[in-house]
Order: sequence, then structure tokens, then C-alpha cells
Amino acid sequence: MGSRRDFPHHQSLRYTVQWSYDLLEDAEKDLLTRCSVFAGGFDIRSACAIARSDDYTVVNILDALVRKSLVVAERSSGRTRFSMLETIRQFADEQLAIYGAAEEVRAAHARYFAACERPIMALWDGPQQREAYQ
Repeated sequence: MGSRRDFPHHQSLRYTVQWSYDLLEDAEKDLLTRCSVFAGGFDIRSACAIARSDDYTVVNILDALVRKSLVVAERSSGRTRFSMLETIRQFADEQLAIYGAAEEVRAAHARYFAACERPIMALWDGPQQREAYQ
């Protein structure tokens, strides 16, 4: 029995994602693949932590990826979160592995969230627990 990717609609979807990806500039491809490590979405600060660009460049590239419908931006409670459709995220994650950058980006991802833990835990153990939860 073949895999699900053997079905024509899966191949046409993959072809469409590949086609869109191939149209991107190198910097857009790089950020898209790097952001694939965020399975649950991400914000600007976390994207900057795994990018090899300055904050201003990351914002501009994310804006371009949103306009090209490869990244989704959702604004809630004064915060913007970004995410990718799972099909696009998985494709980008495959590209990250092909480029040989998966280990480096996953390490940057882990370092970023490990650094975020200490101040949150300090709040969690005190009267500002609600802020830490948010």
C-alpha cells in the first residue's frame, strides 16, 4: 500500500507549495524554513531569535511572507502571532533539513525558550502569577 503522498491531490498540493516556495527570494526562503521549528506559532521576538537577520529585516520578511499567504498573522490583545498552515510548515521543515540547518535552528529555538523560562518562573512563584500565565 502506498503512502498518502501517492494520492494525486497530495502531489498537486505539494507541487503548489513547492512552486510558491521557489518564487521566494533567498532571505524569504531562509526565514520561512527557520520558522518551521515553531509548531504552535511564534511572535516577532521568537522569530528574531532563530533568524540570522536583524529585527527590522525579520519584520519586513515576515510581512512579505504574510502577503504571499505562506505565513498567517493574527492580532489579539495587542499582540501579533504568526503561524503556518501545517502543510506549509512541514514542507518548510523538510527544506530546513535539506539545507542542513535543522540542528542549528532547533538549538537557537531551545536557547530562546530556555532563556524565557527564568523570568516567567520568578513571576509564577509570586503575586504576579496571572501575568506569568498570560
